[in-house]
Amino acid sequence: MKKGTLIGMSVLVIGLVLSSLHIAECDTEKLGTPSQAPISKTGVLKGKPDLTIPSVKFEKVKSLVDVQKQTYWIFNVIITVKNKGDVDAGPFKVLLERNVGPGGTYTKACELCEMSVSGLAAGQTITLPKRQFNNANNMNSIFRATADSKGTVVESNELNNMNAETFKP
Repeated sequence: MKKGTLIGMSVLVIGLVLSSLHIAECDTEKLGTPSQAPISKTGVLKGKPDLTIPSVKFEKVKSLVDVQKQTYWIFNVIITVKNKGDVDAGPFKVLLERNVGPGGTYTKACELCEMSVSGLAAGQTITLPKRQFNNANNMNSIFRATADSKGTVVESNELNNMNAETFKP
């Protein structure tokens, strides 16, 4: 066999192998639809978003004394949201709730405490606008933040969307 013929046959075999690989990568029937699992431009199955609340922090603004001579604080709650996944998350809501006593239940902390996020890129972290409160009873208050509180984003881990911290006067 001549050298040129051998090279030509090798190129043909490599071309067939590459085209079959391309077909396998683009076979989306085996991978599912984008609503089930995101697919990259090459057709390869990708991961999912993973929304978390890395921190719920407090920023004391000022201390006051009420008419009954009780000291209380005005303070801000600062929430950080992160997408730990490898796929961008679409729009979702973050809910801030408050529990003000032992055995109490969590309730929406304020009228503006269900915050809309237009989306979050993979690996990105954002800090939401501060929400201001007081502890008029001078007691501890537990604040709980939940990312994707309405469950609109399909995530790789649906169990890590929440974080709770206690404000201590």
